[in-house]
Amino acid sequence: MDVVLSFLGQALCAVIVLVLLFALWTILRYSIISPWITRGSLAALGRPDREGTERLVGFPLPIEAGDFYRSAPFLQRFEFVLIAPSGQRWEIGGFYPLTPRHVRENRKVHGTRNVPIASVQGKGVYVLLPDGAVAHQPLGSSSQLTMVCRSLRELAQFNIGGGA
Repeated sequence: MDVVLSFLGQALCAVIVLVLLFALWTILRYSIISPWITRGSLAALGRPDREGTERLVGFPLPIEAGDFYRSAPFLQRFEFVLIAPSGQRWEIGGFYPLTPRHVRENRKVHGTRNVPIASVQGKGVYVLLPDGAVAHQPLGSSSQLTMVCRSLRELAQFNIGGGA
């Protein structure tokens, strides 16, 4: 009986150590490694790499994506609200650059197969879909999408509201 209890105790300790190592890896991955990989994101916002991103994601991006990233008036802002013509309010934490390095990392972080274009302050991500539409994907769900607008051109026409 003592041998069984000793084995169960050792197994429990091994499981606890593995869980703690996984937690440590998760903390390091998303608080140190991910920001290091996406360093320089503010400088990269105005220099989209549409072709490189297309090769990464495997579908063509709308031609307007480059224009949106070069001229949208709110790309450099943080923690604000975009208001659609319908009156719907969309909280924005900040926009992500359209470069392969940033798209690859943000796809891993948010668990999406689409192109992440903006954060929602811990509540999800805005993604560019293969048909050019923009949708909101809540945190932890890769399949639940809420349509925001039909195109980046339409998104650029949204009004800027107050803080989120």
